[in-house]
Amino acid sequence: MFDTLYYKDNYLMEFKTKVINCILENGDYKVVLEDTAFYPEGGGQNSDIGLINNIHVTDVQEKDGIIYHTVTEKIEIGTEVLCKVDFENRFSNMQHHTAEHIVSGLVCKKYNAENVGFHMGKDAITMDFNVLLNKQQIEEIEILANEAVFKNIEIKVTNYTKKQAQNLEYRSKKELDGIIRIVEIPGYDICACCGIHVARTGEIGIIKLLSVQKYKSGCRVSMLCGKRALENYNNLYKQIDETSTLLSSKHNEVKSNVLDLIDKNKELKQEITRLKYQLFDIEISNKEISENQFIIKENLEQSEMRILCSKLQEKANDIAGIFSKDNDIYRFQIISKKSDLKRLADELKNKYELKGGGNTNALQGQIKANPEQINDIINFINL
Repeated sequence: MFDTLYYKDNYLMEFKTKVINCILENGDYKVVLEDTAFYPEGGGQNSDIGLINNIHVTDVQEKDGIIYHTVTEKIEIGTEVLCKVDFENRFSNMQHHTAEHIVSGLVCKKYNAENVGFHMGKDAITMDFNVLLNKQQIEEIEILANEAVFKNIEIKVTNYTKKQAQNLEYRSKKELDGIIRIVEIPGYDICACCGIHVARTGEIGIIKLLSVQKYKSGCRVSMLCGKRALENYNNLYKQIDETSTLLSSKHNEVKSNVLDLIDKNKELKQEITRLKYQLFDIEISNKEISENQFIIKENLEQSEMRILCSKLQEKANDIAGIFSKDNDIYRFQIISKKSDLKRLADELKNKYELKGGGNTNALQGQIKANPEQINDIINFINL
């Protein structure tokens, strides 16, 4: 693989070659080329995409030393073809892979860690390390990583035999044999890698570490670089700009204004709850004491249902129940002074497909029903 076109020239966008095999597999055609500049997926780096004679290449994979290009149409064996690599996609992959080397090299050196995972996702690139890192540590790594970008360091790629590489100190996730491809970013990282990278660190543009979170016994760091980092920034800036307009505030006042709104919202919720409970008390005080009592409401919180049910029981000699409607679902809370609600629950499940449970004195759950069916359930309990 080390004499393929993508290793000879990472920036080759267009080339001519010949089709030496075309295999139909699961509805797709797998094309083998005499030589290729399409990079196959590997080492956490996504494959190239592009065109072969204007036929879309959607995936590239290497198996047993053979590179298979997945295409949408059959191409006859022996055909001379013009191939075009989607360079915007290729360049983004190279930027992110090179940035991963810088960040991993810094983390591994600074915290005696190991990179145990690397994945280029749709939303972000992730790197997994076997140590726990916090937000402040990641912010420090981000500053150092971008310093490497600003220095515009040349990336060195060298092929070694195993004997030649035995005295080199380089990162590798596994024991290697044969030709060992070493990628070095002087002062930042030296690593065995089969991926492709930019020629100089300045081409990365910017390295933005988005987040760090606990992952297995270590942590997962998310990252974006170059154009994707710019797009992410523009999207976030747009949201802040629109939010500041809604709040009639400056950008640097958005956070404090949102915190004020949260506090006011909490106060309003508390006031609404207080008024609700006042209305509950008025509604219940107007009821005459009877054997069973039921109230049907809409969109009650679970805590409100419990409190209302408890208050309602003061007007019941036995059962008190609350039903709260949310679209076509009714949640319920039922309590009893003397009836066996566990037995009642079994009867309701058999008759009305009620979901829930409880014990002898309390029952809660939900049921998909209309108002008439809820009245039927209440009448059934009152029998």
